[in-house]
Amino acid sequence: MTGSVALDVVIGLVFIYSIYSLLASIVQEMIANFLGLRARNLRHGISRMLKDEPKKKSSNIVTRAVWDTKERLKRNLIPEKETHNLVKAFYEQPVIKYLASGRFFSKPSYINPSDFSKALMEILKAKGDPNSSVIDRVREGLSNADQDMGEETRTYLLSLLEDAQNDLVRFKFNLEEWFDHTMNRASGWYKRTIQAILVLIGFGVAVCFNVNTVEIVSILAKDEAARDGMVQLASNYMNENEEILALYRKGQKTSDTPETEKDSINEEVVEAPVDELTLNRMDFDSKLDSLLKVRTDLEKDREEVNNIMGFRPIEDLPAEPLTTYKGERTSRHRIVESCGEAYIVTFPSAFLANRTKDYYSIEKRTVGTKTDTYAAFQDIPYIWANFWGYLITAFAISLGAPFWFDILSKLIKIRSSVQAKSTTASIAENRQQGAVPVNERVG
Repeated sequence: MTGSVALDVVIGLVFIYSIYSLLASIVQEMIANFLGLRARNLRHGISRMLKDEPKKKSSNIVTRAVWDTKERLKRNLIPEKETHNLVKAFYEQPVIKYLASGRFFSKPSYINPSDFSKALMEILKAKGDPNSSVIDRVREGLSNADQDMGEETRTYLLSLLEDAQNDLVRFKFNLEEWFDHTMNRASGWYKRTIQAILVLIGFGVAVCFNVNTVEIVSILAKDEAARDGMVQLASNYMNENEEILALYRKGQKTSDTPETEKDSINEEVVEAPVDELTLNRMDFDSKLDSLLKVRTDLEKDREEVNNIMGFRPIEDLPAEPLTTYKGERTSRHRIVESCGEAYIVTFPSAFLANRTKDYYSIEKRTVGTKTDTYAAFQDIPYIWANFWGYLITAFAISLGAPFWFDILSKLIKIRSSVQAKSTTASIAENRQQGAVPVNERVG
């Protein structure tokens, strides 16, 4: 005990966020790998570079928001089918095409700036006179008006060629710099997409496991045993899993910058994570197995949290007509009425009896010749009643496991420091009163 109820409540709450955000992150990573979200995000970045933006018929903010949302869902969920000629030609270039592993992952997740410039140069050269010099063929390719290239894209590429003063090496450098700048922005798009997915997953996790922030704070503030148990569990977890958490943070940082060799935050050059992002079928299966193993390990921690908090409703509970019930009635029993008849329902704990009694209805089922009466939990009314607590949990989970584990680590250190000062002060007070512990005495 630290003597600070508020600190212990925060530690317990942050630990719960840490466990469930790690679970949500694992589910999110599985979804990202299965759908190839990094490759889709890279393709969107390439499309933004090589394809003119369609003219919107309305400038209404609501209409634009709906259109943008539809486009975001389309590019992340619908099977990819590129119809724009220039983007299609870009991905069909051998230097780009063979970066992907095959049919299952048909688009690469990472492209080098030099590969981008080479692929685009090959497309432009193919439109010029084969007997001309390379720079003349590129200029002719940009000057030829056809349906492959939009007017805005052509104008910008011509400006890059003009900036290079018709120097081929400088033009390639300009293309690569353009690609780098766009990919830095694309990293932000990917993070926002993942953030939105984590909010949705977080809400699903909160509903499935009844992780209601408002209820958790209420329990921890009132129940000293639950509070102490959660703090102890959090301390043990941090001590036993520090190495695993460090590796997870490192892997999370790597996967957050999927399309560029530069860190978009500090602009320092880092090694590109090619092995993580050029994902083939074997890599996918291996990573999926690892994620499933971590998820299995999390089940134990999640069960321990639930055993301490005891806030998970049971789907079916035994019920017996009040008129025939002869057992002893305790704080775990409640009366539930149905069709004018009263039933005694037995709950796992007094807490669940108080918290969830109003969300059970009496049902009957027939198995063979025997009819069984039981209390069935009503999910929808319960979810609506706890909606805001679930929503707070979802937004907390979306911040990610590394964020919460870092916060938890700092809180544990603060608690240890406060506890040490409290112990020292207690010993000093005992000395002043003459009640010195045996191991503090001399002789």
